[in-house]
Amino acid sequence: MSDGLTKLPFDYECIALLMALFIPRGRSTLCLDRTEWTFGQCEINILMLTARCRDVTVPPFWTLLNNRSGLLGQ
Repeated sequence: MSDGLTKLPFDYECIALLMALFIPRGRSTLCLDRTEWTFGQCEINILMLTARCRDVTVPPFWTLLNNRSGLLGQ
């Protein structure tokens, strides 16, 4: 069963739209955050955009960066 799930297409645009439904109506704040940590020998570096309204924060966009510094040009 788990192999079948990995072969399903994953539509990131639809997931972002679905997540946007959970953002309450009204004024919201966009937050940009880069975070990095080590998981075993794997270094994880993520750039994330979140939308925050009152007490609800939803990440409609994120991407993995390819180096520790987070600077794409180096």
